[in-house]
Amino acid sequence: EEGSAESLLSTEEIQNLFNYKLVPTGGRSLELSIWDYGGQRVFYGLHHLFLTKHGVYMLVFDMREALKGDEECFSTIRFWLKNINMHAVGAPVLLVGTFLDAVSPDSRSEESAKSEVDKVIRGLAGDLIENAVENLRDGLCYFPISNENPNGADVHIRQAVEMAAISQNLYNVVPLKWLRCLDRMMSKAANVSAPFLVLSEFQQIAHSCKIRSESEIQEMLDLFNRMGIIIYLPATETLRNIVTLDPSWMIDAVSKIIRDEQLHMFSGEGLEEVGLEEDAQLLFKKALASRDLVEYLWGSEQTNVLLDLLRETLLLSDWRYGSSNGKDAFYLIPSLLHSGSIAHDVGETAICIVDFSESFLPYGVFERLICLSCANSTSSNQPILHRASAKIWLDDQPNSWIILEHEEDSDRLILRTARQSNGGHYLRMLQSQLRKVSEQYMCSGLSGTFLFMDESEEIISLDKARSTKLAPWFDNETSELDESLSFQNIDKFIDQL
Repeated sequence: EEGSAESLLSTEEIQNLFNYKLVPTGGRSLELSIWDYGGQRVFYGLHHLFLTKHGVYMLVFDMREALKGDEECFSTIRFWLKNINMHAVGAPVLLVGTFLDAVSPDSRSEESAKSEVDKVIRGLAGDLIENAVENLRDGLCYFPISNENPNGADVHIRQAVEMAAISQNLYNVVPLKWLRCLDRMMSKAANVSAPFLVLSEFQQIAHSCKIRSESEIQEMLDLFNRMGIIIYLPATETLRNIVTLDPSWMIDAVSKIIRDEQLHMFSGEGLEEVGLEEDAQLLFKKALASRDLVEYLWGSEQTNVLLDLLRETLLLSDWRYGSSNGKDAFYLIPSLLHSGSIAHDVGETAICIVDFSESFLPYGVFERLICLSCANSTSSNQPILHRASAKIWLDDQPNSWIILEHEEDSDRLILRTARQSNGGHYLRMLQSQLRKVSEQYMCSGLSGTFLFMDESEEIISLDKARSTKLAPWFDNETSELDESLSFQNIDKFIDQL
């Protein structure tokens, strides 16, 4: 009779069973979620949030462009391979070449075309394709596919993806009660409108599954975050209190602000009806988002969470210089800045170069340096900001400005300041900022060399600049600098000021 049957196990015994480790027995299931990364430059600063070794990456290129020697095609391939190698160390990559049907219609046979593209890609990428999945069937470093007739290539690629995912062996042995907690958390998420839980709600679910230790709860959150199941970034008080259950919610929300002006203009959002049309124009023209605009697009309840997230990831910085339309609260979005240059007298500026040409200077580093410099400035002078150059006054003392430039073609950062300035201080500030960006957003993967221009306009090494006490960088005993990017933490640096 219903309700009268005796339980086979006591409640305590059932709970104790969830302390056993879940050990794979050979029968493994595989579930893949597919992420399509935005290819426009404006989205480059977001990529690091979602590049993880818990993935298989597919990089698609046009075989026609590869055979023509198209430099944009080559630079895009190198860019993505370098980013994946930095943020997802060891993760497998499939290179897929499209338009096989278009590269062998006449004299060039299909086999010779595939072979020629293979030589081009191997010569172009070199060591960058160390983790590329080999096309063993065709003996190539990539997978060619026809746009007119896949002829089984699509099945071949799918099988390669599945085998690459399985071969990563990224299975985590966890207590079964963690899985029970995850199931309960996702079940609750399906029944609430909010895309996140406050931490106390998550803790209640964990406690109901006999997970009471705070350290175990944090360990569980960290694993789920690394696996992309949730997003949990405990860097600020606001973020520490939020467990995001649907990562796609965060992506959708961020892309409402960080968007390509040409492809993703505001349409259908009703901005004109609520008087925010000028705010939208300001976002695209000056890279400034008003508080009114972000609250309208995100909703007032979620705005503070998302602002903290973008501040923490240095995709946004508070803007305290006001705006021409008289509104108070604004936020700088550096990835939306436009091209431009900053005039300066070469003879009156001291120049430091951080050379990344032997490694890689990813997009997003320069934008984050702008965020940090603007956030640390106490000057009343409004910065002059462009996509790859910026002039920022750090305080209101004479000659307290710096000019930062990103030379994209040569993978170099340029720091300029007045010859009669506190150059040693600015140099150490840049050093600390680069360390923060490297450690927190670039997997400690930044590696550069400091060079300096002396008074005769000769490029000299760090050792020579230090030994000759090159002004204004090394004209006092406090100007210490390491040749590598092993910089002191920016927060420690600020505390010492």
